[in-house]
Amino acid sequence: MCYNKKRFRMYRGFYLVLGIVFVGLGILGVLLPLLPGTVFFIVAAACFARSNPAFEKRIEENKWVGPGVIRWRKYGVIPPSAKATAVIGMMGGFLVFCITSKPPIVLIIIAGVFILSCALYVLSRPSHVPKEAVSPAEDSERKPAR
Repeated sequence: MCYNKKRFRMYRGFYLVLGIVFVGLGILGVLLPLLPGTVFFIVAAACFARSNPAFEKRIEENKWVGPGVIRWRKYGVIPPSAKATAVIGMMGGFLVFCITSKPPIVLIIIAGVFILSCALYVLSRPSHVPKEAVSPAEDSERKPAR
């Protein structure tokens, strides 16, 4: 057997196990209010794309997490409610960190810059799928009923 085939099988197994772990974390995220489930399913789908496309397809076809995973992978979309939840969670985590651990000012600045850059990244992502990329059937699902 060729060295590259052995290496490919090793990486494929690694990504398969990693994908299963992220699916488990995603399920916990669905059950626990402070853990973001969709993020873990996005990472799991990426791992399965490299190891087991059938599992990737099952995530994308799931009625609860599939649409969010597809929107992120195709268009980089983060819905406004998810953005708000993420940024509020980051701010809350930063406050808890500062209050409970009483870190030195240098650590507060480093953590603050890191969290601020993460929040700016989340806020810079599009909130909706581009209109030209949406079919009429998807568009009716996307718009709230009035």
